[in-house]
Amino acid sequence: MSHCKDFVDNAMYIYPNFTQTRRPNGEYLVSASFNVSRPSETVTKAIVQLDYCTQHVGKTCEHFQTWRFGRESCSIWQSKNTMWSGFIDAIKPHYSCPFKAGHYVANNGSLDGRMLNLFPFPLEDKEWNATVNVYDDNNNHWLCGYLVVKMQRSRGHT
Repeated sequence: MSHCKDFVDNAMYIYPNFTQTRRPNGEYLVSASFNVSRPSETVTKAIVQLDYCTQHVGKTCEHFQTWRFGRESCSIWQSKNTMWSGFIDAIKPHYSCPFKAGHYVANNGSLDGRMLNLFPFPLEDKEWNATVNVYDDNNNHWLCGYLVVKMQRSRGHT
């Protein structure tokens, strides 16, 4: 997990001390810290680009899907019983819409990897790259984040 390094006006800086631990039940415990440099009252749109790579004989990547969200992005972000709600709940101080400037820390926030099985993704032996672009209340490009997830099957879990 990182901020997009080529986006100079990014409102979020994610520190490189990101850690994750996979539990036997398919849950991931994630710790991270980040700064938000300028606030946003709401989100007007969010775009998530999903690409995946395989590494069988050399690394090949291809675009999978692009997800587009509008003003409902804040309510989706704050929804309970999502794969990310345990992580969001662990962020201190509380991180919710409207987004306030400041320093935030998550210690052992949980991501429920079991929920990935609900999506029609080819999960096994893939590296997933997600680029998230978020636009603020003035429809300005506010935040860009990048996440890499490598999926491997172990002990009957994804």
